[in-house]
Amino acid sequence: MIDIYYINLDKSIERKEHIESQLKDVECNVHRFPATNGHMLDISQFDKYNSTKSKKYRKRELNKGQLGCFSSHYNLWQKCIEINKPILIIEDDIIIHTPVMNNFIESYKKGDLENYECIRLFNNRRRSVTYKQEKKLFGYYLVRYNKGLMGTQGYYITPRGASKLITESKEWFLPVDIYMDSFWINKVIPYGTLPACVSTQDEFESDIGYEQKNKRSLSHSLKREFYSLIQNFRRISFNIFNR
Repeated sequence: MIDIYYINLDKSIERKEHIESQLKDVECNVHRFPATNGHMLDISQFDKYNSTKSKKYRKRELNKGQLGCFSSHYNLWQKCIEINKPILIIEDDIIIHTPVMNNFIESYKKGDLENYECIRLFNNRRRSVTYKQEKKLFGYYLVRYNKGLMGTQGYYITPRGASKLITESKEWFLPVDIYMDSFWINKVIPYGTLPACVSTQDEFESDIGYEQKNKRSLSHSLKREFYSLIQNFRRISFNIFNR
C-alpha cells in the first residue's frame, strides 16, 4: 500500500480534521508531516535561501511562508529517498476526489506508474496549458503537460524524481511550485491525471501568505521580462527535444 503524507502546521487543527476525514476512504497508509512554520523562524535559518538571486530574478525576496513551504516539500523529498519508495504528497486544504484517487493508487499497485518520476494530482487552473495523452488507465488518463501547473497541492513522487528535485535546488530563490515547474532545469517532466485526483479548497485562507506586489521600476520590469523570455525559450526547447 502506498504511503501518503499530508503537510500540516501544528496550529492548523481544523485543516488536519478536514483532510483526515477524507483520507479515511483512500486506500493508503496515512502520515501527518509537520509543516515548517517559516513565520516562526529567522530568514537566516534557511541556509539554502539565496536572497540575491531571488531579488535578481524575481525582483523581490521569498517571504517566510514561502520558505517554510519550500522547506516542507524539500524535507518530504528527502523522506521519499530515505524510505526508497514512491509516496504521495498532499497539502491539507484540498478536496480529494476519492474514486479517481483510488483508481490512481490501483494503477500504482499494478505497476502502471513505474516509468513516471512525478505526477501532478491536482486540477489545472492555469491558462495556455496544453497536454498530450500518455496512456489511458482505469477511470482516468495520464497526460503530459507542456508547462507546469503552478501548484503543489498534491503529487506522486518517486525516489528518482525526488533526487532530481533535490540535486537542482541547492539554492532556493523561487517559490517551490515555480521551481518544480521548471522541468528544463530539474529534468522532472510534468505529468498529471485527467480528471484530477484532488482540487483546491477555497474555504481555507492560505497558511503561507504571499507578499504584496510592490511597484517595480521600468528597469526591474524589463529584467524580469527578459528572464521570463529566456526561461520560456528553454522550456519550449526542452519540450521539442524530449518528446
